Amino acid sequence: MEITEQEVGKAATVKKPMLREGERDGSVEIVSIDVEKSLVLIRNGGVETNLIFEAQKSSAGPPAPSPLPGAPARR
Repeated sequence: MEITEQEVGKAATVKKPMLREGERDGSVEIVSIDVEKSLVLIRNGGVETNLIFEAQKSSAGPPAPSPLPGAPARR
């Protein structure tokens, strides 16, 4: 998670804490994590919000290995 905080007249600060259920960083608390539904419920300053994550789609197969330096190119 990335948390951006900014006070009036000051530069924004960005934090990237690794939090588990029940943990908090400042006013942000992780209420629950549902891995199967890719859903995280957070409480930010008393307001609860659902964060939904999309799983990265994999390509058709594993990436092709890079050739070794000096090795002949495959055709």
